[in-house]
Amino acid sequence: MRNFDRIAGYEAEKKELEVLVDIFNNRAKYREKGASLPKGIIFCGEKGVGKQLFATVLAERCALKISEIDVEKEMMDYRVAREIRKAFTKAARNHYPTMILLKGLDKLFGEDVPECGKEQLETVRSQLTNLLDGMDTIDNIVFVATCEHESTLPDCLRRAGRFDRKITLELPDYPSRVEILRMYMDRTSCRFALDAGALAKLGAGFSGGMLEALVRECALRSDPSNFVSEECLKGAVVALEEGEELDGMNNVYQTVQAVRNIGAFLASLSYHKGDYHLSLNECTVCNGFLDAVIHKLKHSYDDDDYYCDDDDDEYPSKERKATAFSKNDLQAAVTSLLAGYAAEELILHKVHHTIAENMRVLRFIFLKMVECGMLGLGHLYVEVPYDRSSCSQACLERLEKEFNDLIAECYKKATEIVRKNEELIKKLTPVLLKHLFLEKSECDRVLFELGGIA
Repeated sequence: MRNFDRIAGYEAEKKELEVLVDIFNNRAKYREKGASLPKGIIFCGEKGVGKQLFATVLAERCALKISEIDVEKEMMDYRVAREIRKAFTKAARNHYPTMILLKGLDKLFGEDVPECGKEQLETVRSQLTNLLDGMDTIDNIVFVATCEHESTLPDCLRRAGRFDRKITLELPDYPSRVEILRMYMDRTSCRFALDAGALAKLGAGFSGGMLEALVRECALRSDPSNFVSEECLKGAVVALEEGEELDGMNNVYQTVQAVRNIGAFLASLSYHKGDYHLSLNECTVCNGFLDAVIHKLKHSYDDDDYYCDDDDDEYPSKERKATAFSKNDLQAAVTSLLAGYAAEELILHKVHHTIAENMRVLRFIFLKMVECGMLGLGHLYVEVPYDRSSCSQACLERLEKEFNDLIAECYKKATEIVRKNEELIKKLTPVLLKHLFLEKSECDRVLFELGGIA
């Protein structure tokens, strides 16, 4: 599902987004009219209304690479100012069309900012205003922020010429709730006792995130025939209305993540039995060697790890190290990543994670295989992100076909491994949920006790 199809409801707000897409995709046309292009965009609204989703769709429609900065995370180490400067400098240097996405801008200016962070706050405020003022001469950067409490932002950022476009996302109205629920219900293989319209009436005041959580929780607890009873649905609605966690809600994400990681773990052991573990961490196949393959290939195309700010001692100059991986290594990495989705599909009867979350990594691995002549296309160098306008249609079609063939082949292998180990995955899931992390020796012991890998 791509672009605007990913946003259910919010018709008026999507029209505002369409205007921005047209502006950024046709800058020359608007400049000829004498129009002033927006420098900064803010998506405002309560938690769970879809601010980041709107920003992501904008990036996709405008073919922008996203450089994301999470204010809350970076404030813990007091490095927000450095990360903002780093993102702007990188985008200006490499000339890639880039969206710099600052998540939680208002957290820099609320009353709960710690005293030791006040000085940094002033630095960030000054830096943001200077960077936004200088964007008149930069064509390849779009600066976007998300914000829950716009009133906390200083006037110097809210005035026209800086963050001069704002899209406010309210809690979804009834028609939007119906569309949101229908979208999430259709993504499951379940039958629901209440249709989206009836459930939307019960969920008045719910955010899109709450509606998604409602559907996922109830689907996870459907009966063996994949039926979700009216009692289950109404009980979950009442729990959310009262501000309580749904029964097992705090375990829903962990259960999905455990199944996904165990599937990836078992597939990875089919290829490489070096340094391995089991964990609930994201972005891992629980295998030291294959995780290194994925990480190094990703960053061979993304210079985040090689960026050096000359006046930042914490980021000393780094040299790219030559690392050799075989075709089998790269196929093993792809198969292991896809085995997580295969496990979700087999054990949970649906894929909660979207494969798009790893699609960028999968494409990086594919393009490295193309570049190294592993797929019968010769040694074809492909610059990333590659300029489609400079490639022939025949070349683009061949690349897309080869990519789809690779994914299909590896997903088939992943599914075979997962099916052979279905019972083991079911037994391992509660073990991982209990311990959260198992080092290699513990993995060996547990696997032996459970009968081993098929």
